[in-house]
Amino acid sequence: MRYILFSLFVWISVAAQPFAIGSTTITFTDTSRNNRAVATQIYYPSVSGGSDASVAQGSFPVIAFGHGFVMNVGAYQNIWELLVPQGYIVALPTTEGGFSPSHLNFAQDLAFVITQIKAQNTQNGAFFFQRIHSKAGVMGHSMGGGSAHLAAALGAPIDALCTLTPAETNPSAISASQNIAQPSLVIAGSNDCITPPNTNQLPMFNALPAGTCKAYVSITGGSHCQMANSNFNCSFGEATCSPSPTITRSQQQAIMHSYLLLWMNAQLKDSCTDRDQFLQLLNTANGVTAQWQCTSCALDMVDQTFEKGLRLANPMLSTLTIPLPATSIQSLILRDVQGKIVLEKANTATVAVDFLAAGTYILELTTTSRERYQQKLMKQ
Repeated sequence: MRYILFSLFVWISVAAQPFAIGSTTITFTDTSRNNRAVATQIYYPSVSGGSDASVAQGSFPVIAFGHGFVMNVGAYQNIWELLVPQGYIVALPTTEGGFSPSHLNFAQDLAFVITQIKAQNTQNGAFFFQRIHSKAGVMGHSMGGGSAHLAAALGAPIDALCTLTPAETNPSAISASQNIAQPSLVIAGSNDCITPPNTNQLPMFNALPAGTCKAYVSITGGSHCQMANSNFNCSFGEATCSPSPTITRSQQQAIMHSYLLLWMNAQLKDSCTDRDQFLQLLNTANGVTAQWQCTSCALDMVDQTFEKGLRLANPMLSTLTIPLPATSIQSLILRDVQGKIVLEKANTATVAVDFLAAGTYILELTTTSRERYQQKLMKQ
């Protein structure tokens, strides 16, 4: 049932959006690397859809996506069909597709494509003139995922990272992750036999700095190749190892899409609603195991939204007392800094909190007259 719900969530999200999918191919020239040609397949929100269709009105974040080892970019149709209707430009460099790829060159290509498309925003007559949002992200699968980690560590104008079963690279994506300041989401498959999580994705996640927003999601029964659409080269490699996936491709992608879409909306469109829904999805952990250190949007906004001067004693001691009649309190919720509910009560004004660990919490109080209060509270 949970997979049906995930699929329904993604289907509704995509179907509700107004943007058709346009496509174009642009070859960018990097003069700083001996005039390196970076051919790029680009999918974007358009008016009518199709090749070289007019770009829709709006301001759209750019996401550069790195393909896997000897995989063509067409294997990632599921990615652009999810993101483009939501108002994203997805750019897929087609470089480094051979059997001896340069991971560093590919990382530089990903970063370069972002800068070139963003530059078109102010170039009169350019394909994406006045259509580019200020924020951009980088993604990738397998080799492209490891290269995306390298790209994020290069200091390019990248605001968010999301990688799908990323592979260790040369130079090391694990080592480079120590220098990534951007919010980062790493998605793994528990049954990945090509780039096992314990030697690839988990070390990358653990290497990310402690002070950044980072999340790790391992899809239970998911595999390496099922992050992408069916691809002969990937499937051939996966057939030579074990364990095999225990869920279908559509089930795995439905789960992956749910996290990916909320993540990008939160990081590139500054959506507090999606940020908190992402944390709630992590907390439910249906079909996944997860770990993270990202804070709830409510924690950032709490002091701005507090109203009418209902201030409580801070820090909390063993008991939290609300200076209102218990009958007027419809609900009282305490969340930790990651948005997880640690206490929930109704029709009470005095609550024992001695069991809580020391730290920061967010009080959300709703009265029977529909007034809402929030306050950041400390527990010592």
